[in-house]
Amino acid sequence: MSTNNFYISEKNYERLCQALEAAGVKKYGRGKKVAEITGYSEARVSEMLSGRIALNDKFKTIVCSKFKISEEFVDRGEGEMFLTGPSHVGEFKDEILEFVLGLETMPELRLLINDMKGKTPDEVLEYVRAGRKALREGKI
Repeated sequence: MSTNNFYISEKNYERLCQALEAAGVKKYGRGKKVAEITGYSEARVSEMLSGRIALNDKFKTIVCSKFKISEEFVDRGEGEMFLTGPSHVGEFKDEILEFVLGLETMPELRLLINDMKGKTPDEVLEYVRAGRKALREGKI
């Protein structure tokens, strides 16, 4: 049996909820936010996060990955709560690609690429998120 089918302990559940709170995912509306990010149904996530059904290891792993939460912190309460550094920015490559592809017909693309040169991966991600927001709001 794969460890992905095991349920996580109550202590791990508490640390996962603590990390989500620290990541800005407040208790009210948490199910919706986590569902949007992970691809799980809102109803299923709400049931798991409220304790009505058990959280499994697979779900914990996905949530940790999507929110850059350290599984070491959730599993053992050790180390930093969040993952940092360039090795974890690759998790956002689809978000970055979607943004860049959305700009492919814009003459500002060359300026955007030049603006990103020399930036850290975290700075690029922040820049991309700001750009996606501006695109959605029709500002660019």
